[in-house]
Amino acid sequence: MKFTVLGQVSTRSRDGRVFSAMDGTESEVDDVDTDMCDAIRALPASLIEIHEKEAPAAPAAAPAVVGAADDVSELDSLRAQAEAMGIKVDRRWGADRLRDEIAAAAGAE
Repeated sequence: MKFTVLGQVSTRSRDGRVFSAMDGTESEVDDVDTDMCDAIRALPASLIEIHEKEAPAAPAAAPAVVGAADDVSELDSLRAQAEAMGIKVDRRWGADRLRDEIAAAAGAE
């Protein structure tokens, strides 16, 4: 979110971070940072001017990620199999760790 400060402002987001700026300051907050965006939007309209988001230019050629969808579906399948076996799955585990945990659980049965 891009905006211009029209007066002196100071605001705090829900998570405790502070944004302060003087008159005429051009600023930008990442749209993913919803806490800070909400704090900026809560300021009176007389103090900020929010700029319309510019449409991103189309990428020339997005690099193809080969096998990414296959990896995700494999991980989901392995997680489901492990959970069905009573294994407490950690979402950080990769395919190799999941296979090891499944094999260990199958050997214990």
